[in-house]
Amino acid sequence: MTRQVNDATLALIKKFEGCSLSAYQDSGSIWTEGYGHTQGINANSEDITQDIADAWLLSDLEYWQDFVERTVTVSLNDNQFGALVSLSYNVGIFPLQGGALGEILNRGDYDAASQHILLYNKAGGVIVAGLVRRRQAEFDLFNS
Repeated sequence: MTRQVNDATLALIKKFEGCSLSAYQDSGSIWTEGYGHTQGINANSEDITQDIADAWLLSDLEYWQDFVERTVTVSLNDNQFGALVSLSYNVGIFPLQGGALGEILNRGDYDAASQHILLYNKAGGVIVAGLVRRRQAEFDLFNS
């Protein structure tokens, strides 16, 4: 069974993703519903319930939990694992697979790796205040 995020991580993801029970286009013009769920969502998607949004989040997290578990070769405590799942859920595979964060972390340099979390604060090359706050929360979680 794939390792699962703790309650602190789930709360962090829910806070920063926000939840929309109606389809909307995110800042990248991707149709989204629930807590950042994109699979099968389009302009004609019907409204969902909170229970569906929660179920989609847990289902979507399965992929990212497995990804972090497979990609990171060093030992992680629950908060470190959760911070990396949150980061990956938000920005994708690059930081851990092909990016400096994964390289540094897998060498065992936890301090430098946590500093790299803070670097993923841009969208379209522009620093975004919400991403700065989210990365700080992930950094804090990783280091707790």
